[in-house]
Amino acid sequence: MLINQTAGGGAENVFMMQYRYFISIGMQVFLGTTACSDMKEKEEFYNVGFKSVFDIGGYRRLINFIKSRDIRIVYSTLDLSIFVSRVVALFCPQLVVVIRESGMAYRKSLFLKISDVIFNARVSAIVAVSREVADSLLYYQPFYKQKIEVISNGATPSMSVEEIIKLRKAKKVSNDTFTIINVGSMNGDNKGQDGLIRLAAYIKNHLPNLRYRLLLVGNGSRRSEFEKLVSVLGLEAQISFQGFASGGKLKELYLYSDVFILNSANEGCPNVILEAMSYALPVIATPVGSISALIIPEETGWVVKRNDFAMMTDKVKLLIGDPGNMYRTGEAGYRHLVSNFNFSRQTNKIIELFTT
Repeated sequence: MLINQTAGGGAENVFMMQYRYFISIGMQVFLGTTACSDMKEKEEFYNVGFKSVFDIGGYRRLINFIKSRDIRIVYSTLDLSIFVSRVVALFCPQLVVVIRESGMAYRKSLFLKISDVIFNARVSAIVAVSREVADSLLYYQPFYKQKIEVISNGATPSMSVEEIIKLRKAKKVSNDTFTIINVGSMNGDNKGQDGLIRLAAYIKNHLPNLRYRLLLVGNGSRRSEFEKLVSVLGLEAQISFQGFASGGKLKELYLYSDVFILNSANEGCPNVILEAMSYALPVIATPVGSISALIIPEETGWVVKRNDFAMMTDKVKLLIGDPGNMYRTGEAGYRHLVSNFNFSRQTNKIIELFTT
């Protein structure tokens, strides 16, 4: 398995979950990174250390690693690692190459699109994490249609839906604060946290009697900018920056929230939505990537335009005004996840591609 680095956003998290799953079912797997030199993961890995896609030494190191261990399958994700895996395959004829495209292709440079057109001839299968991602790939490489397989991300609930709702109701008895949560990287503009901060200001002005808080989970280069915006708007009492969270801390944040709001401009298959659904949270999300498959409007959540504060606030009011509907919506999302986006089932579909 080949990836740029193991720490980062949703694509990295999903890939590492898949790696651990492969190990858990007895597969022999080597983990390689193309761009990471400071690993904090517990897993053993081989850091190839590519400086760019033109790093001859990097290719030589990776080819020697593959040949010395008689590796027959390479599964890669993210632009650098996908590019590298396909070039290496030209010098290792025994390799079966499966690539995972986790984002919309329109974000790719012309150079990367041309490389897709040329080097995907050497690929056995292209995993697209949503129908929308698949369509964006087919736009400029329709001749590889037969190689593209749509396999969405998945999640596995850690608790029953009955346990989750019982805990959430108990929380309401002791604390009636309505809690909105968002999880995402704070690098760049894509995740739209600045819009969510302004949403909090809008709610404060239009629902002055509402006790609420917004939890922003994640870190990145723009965090200090967002914190300044919170201060300027006087929202310190309503907005809490949680930093990076995983494991038990993230579980607790999901369990004691009331709704998840995604305000992204671009996504492939946002894993945070699946995580929210695994904790029976209603979801309000922008129409990006696989949202049309993940959210059943009015049943498991709502799809709204980015930064549409009035519509988002209307949905918040709807949930506050009818707690029973809030729990029903969250439960419907949970059951939709279990039926259609089970992590093991989705990952087993990828394993099938290794031997097809």
